[in-house]
Amino acid sequence: MNKKRKLWAISLITTFLMFPLEGANHCSSGYAIIGGQDGSNPYAALVAPNGVTTGLTGALPKGSGQISSVAINSSGSAIIGGYDNGFNPYAALVAPNGVTTGLTGGALPTGRGQISSVAINSSGSAIIGGQDNSFFNPYAALVAPNGVATALTGALPKESGQIFSVAINSSGSAIIGGYDNGFNDPYAALVAPNGVTTGLTGALPKGSGQISSVAINSSGSAIIGGQDGSNPYAALVAPNGVATALTGALPTGSGQIFSVAINSSGSAIIGGNDGFNPYAALVAPNGVATALTGALPTGSGRIYSVAINSSGSAIIGGFDNGFNDPYAALVAPNGVATALTGALPTGSGLITSVAINSSGSAIIGGVDNGFNDPYAALVAPNGVATALTGALPTGSGRIFSVAINSCDEDQMSSILALIDPKSFGPGNTYADPLFALSTLILRNHLSQIHDHSLNPLQNKENLSFVADASDKVYPCPKPNKSNFALWVSPFGLYAHYKKEGSFPSLRDRSIGGILGFDYNGWDNGMIGGGVAYAFQDIHYSERMGKAKAHQELATFYGAWYGSFMTIEGALWGGIYQLHNHRKTLGFIPSKSSIHGGLFSPHIGLQKPFSLSSVRITPFVSLDWVNNWQGKVSEKGKSGFNLRLDSHYVSLLRSEIGVRLSQQHKTKHGVLKLEEGVSYVNKTPFNAKKASTYYVGSISSFNVQLFSNQVQNLGSLYLGSSFTPHKIAIPLIALNYQGEWGKKQISNTLALEMKQRF
Repeated sequence: MNKKRKLWAISLITTFLMFPLEGANHCSSGYAIIGGQDGSNPYAALVAPNGVTTGLTGALPKGSGQISSVAINSSGSAIIGGYDNGFNPYAALVAPNGVTTGLTGGALPTGRGQISSVAINSSGSAIIGGQDNSFFNPYAALVAPNGVATALTGALPKESGQIFSVAINSSGSAIIGGYDNGFNDPYAALVAPNGVTTGLTGALPKGSGQISSVAINSSGSAIIGGQDGSNPYAALVAPNGVATALTGALPTGSGQIFSVAINSSGSAIIGGNDGFNPYAALVAPNGVATALTGALPTGSGRIYSVAINSSGSAIIGGFDNGFNDPYAALVAPNGVATALTGALPTGSGLITSVAINSSGSAIIGGVDNGFNDPYAALVAPNGVATALTGALPTGSGRIFSVAINSCDEDQMSSILALIDPKSFGPGNTYADPLFALSTLILRNHLSQIHDHSLNPLQNKENLSFVADASDKVYPCPKPNKSNFALWVSPFGLYAHYKKEGSFPSLRDRSIGGILGFDYNGWDNGMIGGGVAYAFQDIHYSERMGKAKAHQELATFYGAWYGSFMTIEGALWGGIYQLHNHRKTLGFIPSKSSIHGGLFSPHIGLQKPFSLSSVRITPFVSLDWVNNWQGKVSEKGKSGFNLRLDSHYVSLLRSEIGVRLSQQHKTKHGVLKLEEGVSYVNKTPFNAKKASTYYVGSISSFNVQLFSNQVQNLGSLYLGSSFTPHKIAIPLIALNYQGEWGKKQISNTLALEMKQRF
């Protein structure tokens, strides 16, 4: 990709795709939906993640009218409602490809009226509400995924009125609100999945008024808002239908709550007006309302629409400054409002509808330019609005309703997943160098000392003999005792991790080494210490980037060689610097430098015994690498830069196996050959998902920092060493260890040179 094309692509994606996208390929078409009016004609369109709108096809409205309400679910299926052909109620299901299908069944409106509100859940079940019979009767019905409408039963409005708002959750439970009895009685009811309505009880409005907005979450908790007489009204509704009035920062004057929303945790948001002043507040699950702070409207106006996502981030829209200026802002979970930037309305108008998804991407709609031009825009998590393009209204009108898709994580396509990463960093490769140093290099170093102390050439006699292959016998003087040793062991490692869970496949190429010092002044024991360094070059598959890591370590080790058992142990500790180069969509870079600390205890038990000329050594060992990874603060020009808090994780390596060794004596020293096989288990702890967010965004999402998968591997060891009789001559050893599993392969080669004195 040439430089000009690359810069163009980065600019385009930053502008239009700065949305943490969740979902499968259907999200590319059914990402969002908008509805309203184009001149006097009903208008609705699907919106792709890049902001391009596509007009619907199929059973569309035929005459003058409007689309008053739209909704879309996690599969990209949608529903629209309003009126056409001079006030005939209209509603239709919309497939992810934009084809509309009119509803069927006997429970359809029979006269003039309108569909004021629609809602759809994740399984495609929907609910619609409005007015029919020449605007005289309130109307509501459940809609099956196949488009068959079924009239509600139970506690329904009795007189003239209207259903203003409907909502449905994932289990099919719903809530409806409006008024009946000729604007005299506010009305709200829960709706069971079978369509039976139950009127609410508790803190209900006492005077004339209406319920303007309702919302319900996955657990059946709901919120309603509207007007009680001339006073704003809002209440939480328990799953059993008992309404509880809110407390806290409530409106004190005349006004109305125009919009309410509630998330899966029970946190909610309400918006409306208090007298002539715009009003909005967050509502805790206990019903306490807290007024927003930050970039709030400064003049008279209203908040017409609110929405809140699963992480508590919200968006509000309306107008301020004496009905002249459209207004919209993102709201952080702490209640701080941040005004949007980018492609905002330029003239007088208002924001009629807002929606936000689980990753903080949003959509807003309304009218600007003196209430003449329909307006709609996608909003990135950092608050930058991008005007829609494509099949837009060509005449005067407005956007009455918008909805945005929160696609399911398990349906995510591989391309879209790269925009919103599901993992960060090189995962559990942080432990590779420590395992190489501890389980291969240090263990073999300690076993060499053990074998040398048991070497028949080192006995209490002043003279021993050794024969070579020609049967000549050479006298071998007793070697001088060596109480100290200085040794060095460089190593190289290659590991490959297959794609697993949220992580891409990884390749780790590491080099490093240890410089150690031994004290061997005891007959049955030794101690020592050393410093080590390792460099890792890690590459991610699918052009997702690379990482380089430096580890600086120190160790204190020791061993006790008993008559029946050998016990070895070590403590490792140190620091590391990880330089991560992450790529979004394979070419948009974000870089970070991360600092952390490592601590790892090691213990091993061996039970050597001899069988003829072969020594057999069953063994078991444990290594527990603890990692305290520091904060992540990515830098880059794209806007896809992540922030992550510090994180602790550990990886326990357990090994059980057996080694066979043979010693070949020569007049110059002892050559040892060793082979071993073992079973290895690697178990992670605290490898849970971590919360992250893009710089400038108020919404968070989760990424996997470390793999939480248990690994079971088979291991092969091959080793050789030559121990000269003369301590002035260095000991040399060459060791190999390979590990093979379903998701991991690693190969490590180490050379050791030891000078005794």
